[in-house]
Amino acid sequence: MNVSARGERSGNGAAARARALTRARLRASARRRLAERGRHGVTSPQSAEAAGEASGTFYLHFHDKNELFRELVFEALAELERRLEVSVRPLEAQPEPAARARAEVLLGFAEDHGELVRMLFGRGSEGASVGADALDHMVARIEADLARNRPAGADLLHP
Repeated sequence: MNVSARGERSGNGAAARARALTRARLRASARRRLAERGRHGVTSPQSAEAAGEASGTFYLHFHDKNELFRELVFEALAELERRLEVSVRPLEAQPEPAARARAEVLLGFAEDHGELVRMLFGRGSEGASVGADALDHMVARIEADLARNRPAGADLLHP
């Protein structure tokens, strides 16, 4: 049996799998509750209870519901980036089809994650700070994509 620098046993993965399953249940429960009630309508203990866990278990996995919310948001952004990679990247040399594909991916993502999009970007948004971070992340991605495909010497966003 191996012992890590933190003194944890690494010989048996059963405990790690159990932790991962508990964390997945907490995340799924929170995702459902957030979609139903909004960010301010859900407490950490309620998410834990809905997952069949004690509220203390929630805090073994997440500092608070804001940490969990942020993790769910950035997981969704990773999904969006995968969708863009598959649909837009092959069309990079064709600006109009690429723009159309990007719009279709963004609209499809908004349809699939409507509650999350509303929580992040809706009027009086509950997740404004996380939404701003998500936008910064996406803008950086789009700028990198544009820079990779612009002709040499062309200005990125200016005529």
